[in-house]
Amino acid sequence: MLFYRDAVSRRDKGGKSVSRGIRVKRFLWVAVVVWLAVGVWPAIAQEKVPLTFGDYPYGYGANALVSYSALYEGIVKPEGVDLNIMHAPIDAAERLMMAGQRDLGVMAFLAYFTARAKGLPLVALAVEQRLQPTEPSVPPGNALYVRAAAGIDNPKKLEGKKIGMPLLRSASSLYTQAIFRDRFGVDLSKITWVDKPPPILYQLLQSGEIDAANLYGEPSYRAFRDPSLKVLFVTANMWGSWTGTNTITTLIVAKKSTVEKYPRALKSVLSALQKSRDYGLQHTDQVLEIGAKKLGFDKEHLKQGVGGNYFAFEVSPQDRESLKLLLKYAVDLKMIDKELDLATLFANLGEPAR
Repeated sequence: MLFYRDAVSRRDKGGKSVSRGIRVKRFLWVAVVVWLAVGVWPAIAQEKVPLTFGDYPYGYGANALVSYSALYEGIVKPEGVDLNIMHAPIDAAERLMMAGQRDLGVMAFLAYFTARAKGLPLVALAVEQRLQPTEPSVPPGNALYVRAAAGIDNPKKLEGKKIGMPLLRSASSLYTQAIFRDRFGVDLSKITWVDKPPPILYQLLQSGEIDAANLYGEPSYRAFRDPSLKVLFVTANMWGSWTGTNTITTLIVAKKSTVEKYPRALKSVLSALQKSRDYGLQHTDQVLEIGAKKLGFDKEHLKQGVGGNYFAFEVSPQDRESLKLLLKYAVDLKMIDKELDLATLFANLGEPAR
């Protein structure tokens, strides 16, 4: 009887009997829940999403150094993401993205259009780089150069000539061909295109083996100071004044499966890219010093090119209008074989990729 009374002697506030055995079980459950909350859940919350980021090292340019160095050096890190940055030459980096070997990375807009026209499961997240108009006294980020003694003062005079073009699926290729054909009436069938990286094209132009070359980044800075060469036109200045649109060159692109699985992680990467750019703009000398040592260039030489490009890591309404025109030219110049719907080309990281 005493045992029975011990077991049910207390009542809860509602008047119902509660055994000590039940109270002990409740205590144990509470203890387990607290232990999980304090010990296990934080460990789960701290687990980082592993992502691979395909890039080409600095893209030859001072503004790429400014924008990426803080990320490369670990000064800025994406929150909640274990980001593995994997460098490769430009064409190789784009092929690896097309093959699905990177979660996200950098692609020229024309390479991306080509991939989507082929039905590859990629989707753009943001504009990476816009070329900026420059003053005549400032080394341009991207320009067409000719030999100073050749007497070429108009692209029309390049018919029948050899022109260096880094990657025929590059942004520079589309801009140059569109400007040649529709701004200056050049017969593109009379041009011989020479596809080489910018440093090699600079050497070929110096030696007279080619008659003109599109150069960007550090080779453009060298060519600008070379008395044997001259600028025929600055790409951003010519395109912007002619069309009134942004001169976009590259995009941040991701696999659709990565967008669907890790949208928050991708947002974090874009945020880190913007913070890296902002850090570089605030600590320009520091990041250029780091990059100059790695690339074997003089810091002051690189510093002359700062401002020629802007790394946006976002997509603005003006960018979308610019891309509409670029899509039109990509089809018109037969660089891609089908029209694409711009509305499907950029992911909304709050919605499934289309």
